[in-house]
Amino acid sequence: MTAVLPLLHSFLNLCNSLISIPERRIHLTFINPKLLLEQDLLPSHCMRKLSEEIMKKLFLVCAVSAAISLTGCANSNNTQRGAAIGAVAGALLGKATGDNDKSRYAWGAVVGAIAGGAIGNYMDKQEEALREELADTGVDVVREGDTLHLIMPGDITFATNSSAISPNFNPVLEDVALVLNEYEKTVLMIKGHTDDTGAEEYNQVLSERRANAVKNLLMSYSVNAQRITTVGMGEYQPKVPNTSAENRQQNRRVELSIQPITN
Repeated sequence: MTAVLPLLHSFLNLCNSLISIPERRIHLTFINPKLLLEQDLLPSHCMRKLSEEIMKKLFLVCAVSAAISLTGCANSNNTQRGAAIGAVAGALLGKATGDNDKSRYAWGAVVGAIAGGAIGNYMDKQEEALREELADTGVDVVREGDTLHLIMPGDITFATNSSAISPNFNPVLEDVALVLNEYEKTVLMIKGHTDDTGAEEYNQVLSERRANAVKNLLMSYSVNAQRITTVGMGEYQPKVPNTSAENRQQNRRVELSIQPITN
């Protein structure tokens, strides 16, 4: 099993080499390969390669850390910054999509899938129910193929710089939960977003907390946790450019995507 040590060390060195700015290097060497082996965290077949799941997590950390470092560099130009933001958004969304696929498979085993020809009708009825329940609430219902997106503006969902859901918004999420529980052959991805005001690290954590706050409230209304995946996108996936107060207000939001379980 010790044959895996050079591979792990090489990977960590590669992560550190991604950033050329000394004060912004990624320090992942706290991961002790020997400890992983001693604790039996790496299976025996790692003689061939590292566990796929561990590699995914390490690559995600490196991509996010590298992009945050680039966006924080005073000398980076707009092209570099745009590429860095895209890298972060891609890494975060890629991981969340993988987790959402796992939720779909797990929940599908419980409730079963929708027959191919019935998917459109099933989502049509759910869309109609959501539009009826959410009329005049400030929540937008957007249809994209067979996926429904609920866009919840931050100014009606949360207080400024808070992840506590506004009490007035609780009944809205309760109405959402009623529809979700009626149409249970779907899975959900909840994405938290912020504008670019303040520190990037703070915005990232805030977006994650807001997504989890929505998840927890839906669970309190009996939506099964197996159906729900959350991800914080921070400021890396703006709806519109952060060029005005009005635009920044649009970017402070939570989006809930509803996808059917299919074969």
